[in-house]
Amino acid sequence: MQSDLESIRQAVTQAVTNVGTIDFQEISTNLNELLTSAKTKIDEVDVETLNKNLTNLYNLAELLSGLIEDGTVKNTLTSITDTSGKIGDLVDKTNKELNIEAISEELTDTLQKLTAIGDTAKKLLQSDSEFRHDFSVTLNEINSAARAIRVLAELIERNPKIFLTGKPQP
Repeated sequence: MQSDLESIRQAVTQAVTNVGTIDFQEISTNLNELLTSAKTKIDEVDVETLNKNLTNLYNLAELLSGLIEDGTVKNTLTSITDTSGKIGDLVDKTNKELNIEAISEELTDTLQKLTAIGDTAKKLLQSDSEFRHDFSVTLNEINSAARAIRVLAELIERNPKIFLTGKPQP
């Protein structure tokens, strides 16, 4: 069995051996790099802007505290709640008065009628439809009548006495 003094001596010897294995140079290098990096980051901090932002935040907090203390926030929230309720009541009343179902049925009926009109117009305007043929014939006749009126107008312009004397013989 070891004496207490021998145990202490062995512990101190072990501690000194352990201290000898510590790489103080690497620890020093790492600590210097850490301090350099920290200094660089601290130098990058814009203290003036940070102070302005903190001042603005403090002023905002004071303003909000004042609004809460004087009841403005509570009154505003109450007003919003009341307005929301009124809007809900108005929507309910409007839905009852408008009778959305009846309007929907009328719109459906109107759309069906418009579809039927569109189908009819499509049939009328097809290239082989009778209506389109008759319409073309009518336009040709109107064109012929317009030419005849133009010829008559030119004749009257050249010979204004034509109504009195009649058409000159060639």
